[in-house]
Amino acid sequence: MSKDLEKKKMEMAKKMVDYKQIFENANYGKFIIQTNEVHFFLFVLILARTFSADKKFKDQLEGMPLGSVISHFRVCVRNVYEQLLLDKLYMYKSYRNDLAHKMLSERKLTKTKCTEAIFLGKDIINKLVELIKEEQQGE
Repeated sequence: MSKDLEKKKMEMAKKMVDYKQIFENANYGKFIIQTNEVHFFLFVLILARTFSADKKFKDQLEGMPLGSVISHFRVCVRNVYEQLLLDKLYMYKSYRNDLAHKMLSERKLTKTKCTEAIFLGKDIINKLVELIKEEQQGE
């Protein structure tokens, strides 16, 4: 009887560890989804600031990786505050690269860094949405 009880305890402990791992990995998923949101809002802002955005330009911009879109934004920066946003975007991109390309190395994105990236992403999204609204009001 005690062997069965011990076996059940071990199974429960294993399930708890698995659940904990799933919960921790959920942050990585949140970060990936948020990266798509950052990419989208940055794309919209660049289009709003482009003098003549034809379909070809839109299609090219839409298909670019995050780093290339950030480089396009660099041309659109208008003041010191937006330069700070650009710096945050480059930092955010480095977190994203660590997740996408360094997960098997020492530079992998840790849980702590992933949480930092998510907070940074929220700040970036808020600023991008604010800038998009300003562009819409200026039209």
